[in-house]
Amino acid sequence: MIKDSDPTENSCQSVENITLNLDPQQVLLELRNISEVDGDSTVYVAYSGGVDSTVLLHLLSRLKDTVNFQLVALHVNHGLDSHADEWSANCANYCKRLGIEIRSTRLDLGKFRKRTSESDARAGRYEWFKQQLGENELLLTAHNQNDQAETFLLNLMRGAGARGLAAIQPCTRFASGWLLRPLLAYPRQQIVQYASVHDLTYIDDPSNLDVGYDRNYLRHVVLSSLSERWPAAVQQIHKATEQLTQSRHLLDALAKLDTEACRTEGRGFLSIGSQLNVCQLQNLDQSRQVNLLRYWARENLKSEPGRTALNEFISTALFLDKEFAELTWSNRCIYRYQNVLYLARTVKSTCRLDPVEWDLTKPLILEQAGLKLVPKLVRKSGLSAEKLAGGVTVRFRTGAERIKLPDRAHSSSLKKLFQQHLIPPWERNQLPLIYCQDELVAVVPWLISGRFKAVKNEPGISISIDRI
Repeated sequence: MIKDSDPTENSCQSVENITLNLDPQQVLLELRNISEVDGDSTVYVAYSGGVDSTVLLHLLSRLKDTVNFQLVALHVNHGLDSHADEWSANCANYCKRLGIEIRSTRLDLGKFRKRTSESDARAGRYEWFKQQLGENELLLTAHNQNDQAETFLLNLMRGAGARGLAAIQPCTRFASGWLLRPLLAYPRQQIVQYASVHDLTYIDDPSNLDVGYDRNYLRHVVLSSLSERWPAAVQQIHKATEQLTQSRHLLDALAKLDTEACRTEGRGFLSIGSQLNVCQLQNLDQSRQVNLLRYWARENLKSEPGRTALNEFISTALFLDKEFAELTWSNRCIYRYQNVLYLARTVKSTCRLDPVEWDLTKPLILEQAGLKLVPKLVRKSGLSAEKLAGGVTVRFRTGAERIKLPDRAHSSSLKKLFQQHLIPPWERNQLPLIYCQDELVAVVPWLISGRFKAVKNEPGISISIDRI
């Protein structure tokens, strides 16, 4: 339904107070506290057409000529309501009246199932938002104090810790840019009042009344009851999340110190981030071990393992006499090998690619293996450019490979070399092998055959390996 604001609705504050407490300059101050907004900035607004995003867009439209930033509305039509196309058209017309560019997309999530979950709709929406942002550009959402309270309670019911209970953050990294929530400190009541004062027209989605959705249940049943008993419940929850955010920052600071104290150099070529020394980790109490490992995984893999699985991994992999152990979740892994912990992304299967021809003049992407090989011309090191002028083939292990190393009369088994040099077992089938005709000349980025190594002033080719 399209709703026109009623100037008398929820009018518990005067118009003067509304203008004072929620005005464009205050929003600009919020933005500048958490980012740098200037004439070169592109600011995107997640615009659903609801009251919150309509108010945010209106506030920013009053700022854009003064501050001279580029303002773009991003609208997602989920196709979940019969009026969705009509709402999209109204959003486009509103942006046209404000002189704001709008980009729209249709996800049509509803046709695949009888009931689309909140998380499905959100995931689809934010995935599209990520595709729009350029380097260091800003996406603004209209989350407010009531959204914060709902998220706190939702995470509480999921058994979240301090990080989850800190709920929505005012500023986070997002894709290659930033996600900002400049209205997070404002209650929804004040936002509705602003819409009334400025006669804004917005969409009132009937699905927001469906208490079958968890967030709607919290909004209309739980928070409504709490606010009847404790009128300041929403504001108090917001204060609690601010304190939990401070606790979260302290826990991260402690984890960063512990990471540095436990840092070591393993023998992994494909591991992500730093490696950790198991013996040093054993000196920490369990709460600090959990805090450290979750921080370490989150910083490097953008995800962390579940609490129960992590506690089990700590009790078995850190304190039992194990040479090898692993914890896998969401295509990510923590490995223990010898006395070192590694982070890695799992591969779908052992690489069994057909040989790939490569002329060594430009990078080679091995998509199935998730790797990119990058050649670089060097002097007196690397592979002999002259001997490999005809090109090479890239393969992966199948077993029984041998390589003839410098200063050795006979070739050596690759299997034994991996074992002797403590190369992590999960990497042994993932490291690309370079062949000249049928002779193994290099294991990237580790070994080079003595016969194919550049010498003296001979031009050489160094090959580095990157994950993709």
